[in-house]
Amino acid sequence: MKNKKLYLTSAVIYICLCSYTLISFLLSNPTFKDKELITLFFLKMITLTCPIGITFLLIYTLISDVLISLGINLTTIFNLKTVYIIFWFIMVILGYIQWFVLLPKLPKLFRFITNKYFKTKKG
Repeated sequence: MKNKKLYLTSAVIYICLCSYTLISFLLSNPTFKDKELITLFFLKMITLTCPIGITFLLIYTLISDVLISLGINLTTIFNLKTVYIIFWFIMVILGYIQWFVLLPKLPKLFRFITNKYFKTKKG
C-alpha cells in the first residue's frame, strides 16, 4: 500500500512538472528570444525524461534533418508550436514508460539474472 502511494505521488509530480514545462513554454513572455525559450523547453524536458529523452531528441533531430534534406519541413505542415506540443507529448509518454513501467521492473529482472546465471552450487 505504501509503495502504491509513492508510485502515484511520483507519477502525479512527474505529470505536473511536465505540464508546467509545456504551459510555461506556451505562455512565455514574448520579450525573450524564441531560441532561448526553445532551448530552455528542451533542457527541461530532457532533464525530466533523461536518459530516454536524450535518445529521442537525437533520433528526432536525425529524422528531422533527413526530412529537411528531402525538402519536407514539419513547420510548413504544422504550426511551430504544434510541433513542440507533439514533441512534448511523445517525451512525456516515453518518460512515463521509462520511470513508471520499466524502472519498477528492474529489481525483478536483476534477481532473475542473478538466480539464473550466478547461482552458486551448494555442497
